[in-house]
Amino acid sequence: MKIYITKTKINHTELDELDYELQNEFDYDEYKHDDFVEIKVDHGYSDCEVVNIDTLIDRLISIKNAGATHVEVDYHSDHIAYDITGYKIELSSQDLIDKYENSLRKEKTKISRT
Repeated sequence: MKIYITKTKINHTELDELDYELQNEFDYDEYKHDDFVEIKVDHGYSDCEVVNIDTLIDRLISIKNAGATHVEVDYHSDHIAYDITGYKIELSSQDLIDKYENSLRKEKTKISRT
């Protein structure tokens, strides 16, 4: 027995330049201050940038309110950002299952003929 789910993209957002966001959060001004120093007492296990919890929660709530049930998160080290894509994932309708299975059968028939 198979379980079929449908994954529909709802929206995409980006939290970018997180290093500058952290500096802005603590009123760092490159014209007034010599440097922005991060003293790490302990650290986590990822090699990514931090994001303010409230900023992330607000963005996730916005994605959820748009109809998403799940998110995909990707980190981009080149511009210090998180790409967040919201998806609605639900059980597939019988119509979509039939279309999918018919498409598979056609492909198998096509391959077996060659």
